[in-house]
Amino acid sequence: MTQQDSKGVQVLVRAAVGIGLLIFVMTRIDLGDAAQIVLQADPLLLVSAIGLFLGMFLVKTIRWRMLLRSQRFSFSFRDALFTYLLSSLAGSVSPARAGEMLRVLPPAQEDLRYAESLACAGIDKAYDVALLGILLLVGSLAPLVSSGESMTLGLMGACILIALATMPFLLRRWLTHGAQMPDWALNVAPASWRSHITGQPRRFIQASYDCLARCWSASLALTVAFWVIHVLCHYCMLRAVGGELNLYYFVLCLILVGLVEFAPISICGFGARELLLVYLFERGEVLRETAFAFASLNLVLMYAITGLFTLGAWLWARQKQGGADEPG
Repeated sequence: MTQQDSKGVQVLVRAAVGIGLLIFVMTRIDLGDAAQIVLQADPLLLVSAIGLFLGMFLVKTIRWRMLLRSQRFSFSFRDALFTYLLSSLAGSVSPARAGEMLRVLPPAQEDLRYAESLACAGIDKAYDVALLGILLLVGSLAPLVSSGESMTLGLMGACILIALATMPFLLRRWLTHGAQMPDWALNVAPASWRSHITGQPRRFIQASYDCLARCWSASLALTVAFWVIHVLCHYCMLRAVGGELNLYYFVLCLILVGLVEFAPISICGFGARELLLVYLFERGEVLRETAFAFASLNLVLMYAITGLFTLGAWLWARQKQGGADEPG
C-alpha cells in the first residue's frame, strides 16, 4: 500500500468513526424533541449569533492580513477575507483542520515567497493555540470540574504554553546550525524546485521572528477580541434554544470542543464534538435534546453559514472596483 493509499484509508476510517459517534448520540436522544427545540429557537438570538459569527472571521482576517503586510505582501482585504473563509471551510472538512493551510498559497503566488506566507499563517495560528493554553489553565478552575479533571486541564494548558515557549529556542538552534532543508524533503520535491526551496527554512524562521516582533501587541488584542466574539456568538445560540449554563463552565466547554477538533479521532471532530457537547451540557443540567439542538446549529454555522459567507466573499472579491475597501 502506498503512502497516499494509507492516508486515504485513514480519512475513511476517521469519517466512519465520526458518523458512528453521531449515530450513537442520536440513538440516546429524542430526535423529535430536538427538532422541535431547533424550530422554536429565538430568531433574534440566531440572527445575532450569525452576525457575531461573521465578526469572528472579520477579526481573524484583519489579524492575518496585518501579519501578511508585515512581510510586505500586497493582498487586498477582499481577497484575504475570501481566502480565510475558504481555508476555514476546507479546515472544517479535513482531519485536524489541515485544510486551513490552503491560505498559505494565494498570497505567495505572485513572487513565490511561500516561506514568508507560511510563517504568517503559522504565527496567526500560534496566537489561537497560545490563548487556548491560557484558557485551559483558567478553565481548570471552572465549576462542575472535579479535582482530577482540574489537574488534567491545567496540565494540558501548561504543556501547550511550554511547547509554544520552547519553539522559538528550537528554531533559533536550528538557525544556528544552518537551517538546512531535510534530505527527505529535497528528495521528494521536483528537481526544478530543489534549488529554490533549499533556503526556505531560514526565510521561514526569520519571517516568523519578524511577525512576532512587529505585530505582537495588535495580534494579541485581536486574538482576545476574537475569543470574546466567539463566546458571545455561541452563547447567543445556546440561549436561542433555551439552554442555560454557567458562563465560566460554558467557555470551558467551547475550549474542550476546540481541542477535540484537532484530535485524530474523526474529521475535524465530527461526531466526537457532538458527543462531547451532549456529555458536558448534561453535566451542567442541560437536557440532551437541548444540547443536541445546540450542536446541530453549531454544525450549520460551521458548514452552511460558512459556505454562504465564502460564496458572498468570493462574489465581492470578483468585483473589479477600486476605492476604500481596505479595513484593518
